[in-house]
Amino acid sequence: MSDRLIVTLALHPKFGYLLQPVFASFDTGTGVYAITETAHGSGSNYENLSEDEKNIVNAAGRFSDKALMKTYSHEKDEAAFLQKVAPETIQTYIRPFIEARHKEMLLTLRDTSTPLFLREKIREREFSEDRAIEILACPSKMIFLFRNAATFTYSARVRNGGESVALFGRFFAQLCAKPAQAVIGNRLHYFEDVDEKKLRPFFVKKQVEVSSRNVPEYIRKFVVPCVKEFDVVAEGFSVFEQTHRPVAVLTLETGLDLMPVLNLKFRYGKHLFAIDLPRKKEVELLEQNGAFSIGWFFRDEPWEQNCVDLLLNNGLILGRNNQFAVWGNEESKTGIVEWINRNGALLRSFELNQSLGNYVYYTGEINLEFAVNGKRDWFDVYCLVRFDDVEIPLVRFRGHILNRITEYLLPDGRIAVLPAEWFARFGELFRFGRAVGDNIRLAGYHFRVKELAEKGALPDEEPESTMLTAEIPGGLNAVLRPYQRYGFRWLMQLQQNRFGGCLADDMGLGKTLQVIAMFLCNYTGGEASPGSRAPVQLSLFEAPVALGRAASAEFPPSLVVMPTSLLHNWSNELRKFAPELSAYVHAGASRFRDEAFARQSSRFPIVLTTYGTVRQDIDFLQHFDFHYVVLDESQNIKNPASQTFLSVKRLRSRHRLTLTGTPVENSPTDLWTQMDFLNPGILGPLGEFRKRFLIPAPEENGEAVRSLLKIISPFILRRTKEQVAPELPSLTEEIRYCEMSEEQTERYNREKNRIRNTLVKQFSEGSRRIGLSTLAGLMRLRQLANHPALVDCGFSGQSGKFEQVIDTVETLFQEGHKVLVFSSFVKHLQLFADYFDARRWKYAWLTGQTIRREIEITEFNSNPEVRAFFISLKAGGTGLNLTAADYVFILDPWWNPAAEMQAVSRAHRIGQERKVTLYRYITLGTVEEKIRRLQQYKSALSDALVRPQLTMEEAEELLR
Repeated sequence: MSDRLIVTLALHPKFGYLLQPVFASFDTGTGVYAITETAHGSGSNYENLSEDEKNIVNAAGRFSDKALMKTYSHEKDEAAFLQKVAPETIQTYIRPFIEARHKEMLLTLRDTSTPLFLREKIREREFSEDRAIEILACPSKMIFLFRNAATFTYSARVRNGGESVALFGRFFAQLCAKPAQAVIGNRLHYFEDVDEKKLRPFFVKKQVEVSSRNVPEYIRKFVVPCVKEFDVVAEGFSVFEQTHRPVAVLTLETGLDLMPVLNLKFRYGKHLFAIDLPRKKEVELLEQNGAFSIGWFFRDEPWEQNCVDLLLNNGLILGRNNQFAVWGNEESKTGIVEWINRNGALLRSFELNQSLGNYVYYTGEINLEFAVNGKRDWFDVYCLVRFDDVEIPLVRFRGHILNRITEYLLPDGRIAVLPAEWFARFGELFRFGRAVGDNIRLAGYHFRVKELAEKGALPDEEPESTMLTAEIPGGLNAVLRPYQRYGFRWLMQLQQNRFGGCLADDMGLGKTLQVIAMFLCNYTGGEASPGSRAPVQLSLFEAPVALGRAASAEFPPSLVVMPTSLLHNWSNELRKFAPELSAYVHAGASRFRDEAFARQSSRFPIVLTTYGTVRQDIDFLQHFDFHYVVLDESQNIKNPASQTFLSVKRLRSRHRLTLTGTPVENSPTDLWTQMDFLNPGILGPLGEFRKRFLIPAPEENGEAVRSLLKIISPFILRRTKEQVAPELPSLTEEIRYCEMSEEQTERYNREKNRIRNTLVKQFSEGSRRIGLSTLAGLMRLRQLANHPALVDCGFSGQSGKFEQVIDTVETLFQEGHKVLVFSSFVKHLQLFADYFDARRWKYAWLTGQTIRREIEITEFNSNPEVRAFFISLKAGGTGLNLTAADYVFILDPWWNPAAEMQAVSRAHRIGQERKVTLYRYITLGTVEEKIRRLQQYKSALSDALVRPQLTMEEAEELLR
């Protein structure tokens, strides 16, 4: 017969009923348990227990007489402690401590098979098996029975499962008071919401009788709370379940920070509940004609939570005092009202009230109705704003929109909050439009403003399918790449709609070719001419441009304005790609003026001129009606106060275009000048533009900048090399012709004449060989063609090639490119290095004298701030890998084309992931032109420039 752990329930003389674990042996014959020892936290029996059983023993050990004495008394003797301990100490401290340990023990008892027995006396050592107490697994409920007859009485029963137990006369042993856990009869009951004080009276009384004078108060204070918390059986009055259709009530009120907020409550019948009140059984006492009844209902917890979630999931946040505000806009005075206006459909299931004192906001939906009428050059936009039955034309809100006033007083006294998106949606409409009655009139090129107002948003890009399908003219001597075909059709689309536009492709993508194709389409009707007229000699150039079709009344001449350095390029491009289009170059001291200009220009479809010439001749040029005015390198008009900008603005034409790789160089003002030339007034007055986009800085005004870009995007077409890379050849070559400055021309001609005279003298003396002095003179001519400072270090004038290279470099830097700059002359490279140093621009340097070559190469390839690499042709022709560069400049032609291509190969080689563009710079009317032509068929002649084997005839050829 082995000992096992059991738990006994015994009445302590001071502390009430206690749970006491013991070890006992069981006699199967007699069915009697005999206690062998009280369980303690040590000994062999204890060590053999499971962890759960040890927890039971340890918990009981904490309320042994000895343990309680140590905690609650200074006595050293247990008997003295039990004799002197005060009832208040027991009630206030000791019994709650014991019951807390009871809870721990009872939780474990329910989960284990440890038996519980009743000991009638704490010193009883033996007890029979029928003393076992059943531990109920499910919680019990208390049922109150109220009877309203001649007297008002009530009694109680306990229900567990389907069994109801009367309490009167049954054994009752309290183990825990709140909530109650007690042995009733031979079962251990536990309750979730009943304390023992409600149970205890009914073990000694069958029922409690209430005096008639106390019945009303008793019903309110006791019966109603009982109905709320317990099951109730009523006789003589009614206790019934009410049915309410709950309503979610939103109230617009002032929050603690004096900002409007929404307060959510739930109404059931006459009862209004805040959302943070516990969702319990609600009870209502009803009295009528002296009779009373009690109704009860449960709040619909899932429905209430759904209402809260609906608000939280649609942009509101829940703050203090059950108040909702707009997420991310908590400090806005009108943000919550705007949210209400915007979410009318969502709020149809809510009741909406206002409690803002004298303020009454309009809380319905705001609807817009548009009507747009107009002609080719303008639109009339009419919009009717509806606030339920109140209708107001949109034009009445102009002052509020422009001054960002959010509250508008309606005729009925309510305050309407204008939606925040209106200020972006209609701001441009009122800035660029003018009121005509109840309409807002816009210029035709503000069609994007109209679309923004109508639709509330604009597409990021125009679909290509809407592009005009213009045919490429047959007389074009080139095959346009896909992006160039798109550019040509874009230009024709602008022309059809009479809009000005900016073609802003990267340098080297063929902007000139796309415009020439457009000119051909205008002046030849898209068909190739059956023949060309005889070439006509034009001013400034030795090479004539073929004269094709003349201008006409339908298509008067088009004026192309450019820097002087581009005149030759434009002439060459026209001759190469559109020989039918003749061009008159209006530049130089001998140019025609006034009526002579009118007669001369009418013979040509294209007139080429410079920005300087326009400034000088604007007083008579402004009287001519051109078909097109095209500005090439139009960043030249970026200063709105400059004479250049003011002059080109005075030119008259049907259509306007600008060509530039950098439409914005320094600030948004650059963009304003471009757009104001193309479509006057499109961005409003300059002062207003600056106020919006420069003060504050654009990065702080992102929404306005995004709106600006969408307005102007139809009038700017920009493609970078990276975007069109699949359509480009891996290497593109272009010759950039340069004109000398006046001082440079004078010095060059003086040196050329000196050498020619020397040759004539030698020839007359019968010599057929060239002297060293003549060869040195030819070298000086090459240097003068680059920059006179290479010959005369004191020269302070300008060089046409230097200025053109610098302009191109600055443009490429704006676009983020890197450049290799090659020259045969180290002194030439030094001039550019000095220019860079003065502006603190970083660069790499490599000549025959450079020792740290690898450091220079690494710095160029890895440092994004180093955008230029100056290299002498001989030093950098081989052995370098400079694939960080995608542009190569050869500043002066070299005798051997293969040597030039070796230099180009520093960038255009394996590992280069971008397209490479090569620019060869040739100064017009100089020995460089001859060298370039002779490179192709007589490289030996070029070789003679550095070797003494040049013949008299060859030298004479160079000097023609």
